Amino acid sequence: MACGPAVPTHRAASRVAIADVAPTPARAPVLVESPAASRAEISAPLVPPALPAPTIEPFEGTPFPPPDVPPPHVRTAATGDGRWQRIDAPNADGRVRMVRTRLHNHPLRRDKYIDVVAVDRALVDLALVVGKDEPQATVAPERRTGLVPARDHDALLAVFNGGFMQRHGNWGMMHDGDVYTPPRDEACTIAGRADGRIAVATWSTLEGKDALAWWRQTPPCLVEGGRIHARLLREPGSGLWGKSLEGHTDIRRSALALDASRRVLFYVFSEWNNANELAHALVALGATDAAELDINWSYTRFFWFEHPPGAPPRIGEALVPKLDFDRRRYVERAAERDFFYLRRRGDPAR
Repeated sequence: MACGPAVPTHRAASRVAIADVAPTPARAPVLVESPAASRAEISAPLVPPALPAPTIEPFEGTPFPPPDVPPPHVRTAATGDGRWQRIDAPNADGRVRMVRTRLHNHPLRRDKYIDVVAVDRALVDLALVVGKDEPQATVAPERRTGLVPARDHDALLAVFNGGFMQRHGNWGMMHDGDVYTPPRDEACTIAGRADGRIAVATWSTLEGKDALAWWRQTPPCLVEGGRIHARLLREPGSGLWGKSLEGHTDIRRSALALDASRRVLFYVFSEWNNANELAHALVALGATDAAELDINWSYTRFFWFEHPPGAPPRIGEALVPKLDFDRRRYVERAAERDFFYLRRRGDPAR
């Protein structure tokens, strides 16, 4: 599909640095409307007080699991909403690396909710894998296998979906020095360094770009600095963040986010929400910087892995029921599209 003029960055000219993490020993394809040419300013803060300045040891004194989350709407809340529950697979050795919860985020409708996985970045690394076929680029096939590297098999905890296909917005991607799609200044960017530090920020505000090991771009940040993107507040049904082939914006969505401490990484699996509702749910969750990942039924997925004795790791459990999967995907059978994976921190470096 044709793309219109690029959206100017919606954030003021402040610079955003990578979080300081001390290293340790669908049924329907996505459609993205043409971005508007008008400047979008960020709304008033929704999460008081102002975010603390980064420290050398941002995880010191920060708890994990995080505190339980008050349900945003009493009328639609279900039993257990906002209470963090341990997950067996990644925590089998007694170290709590991940927890999960659900929040009903609409004041009237119980069919709108988010399933959330919270990840302890003190114990878990985030990594990006380029798909075998997507995004399209003239890069040698051996540099884009669509597989979790064999050196990380023993440490593999989970896999989840990446972002939009290249033709749905031309959002940028770089991995291990190979630029698959050039960056867009207004794009929300998930970026990582080799030592495990990551950021979620608008590309034009991101510092240290030359030292990044990888980055993956998405439509403009749903939430940045604790503030929801102004366009979402003006146009709750905006298609900039994607819609179904039929034009619906109340669809399945996913997002990746950080809290203020940068210790907690959230993966959010959203049912029947438009992008505005997803952004508000992220703020209620405690996310301060959030990027929307892929959308629609067929392209949103999160799987935990199990490790059978003497065999490669395989998918053991899905975040939600009825997610179609091949147990050998991502490890033995290549993924066509890009994805993220989570590995135990402290294992041999990538």
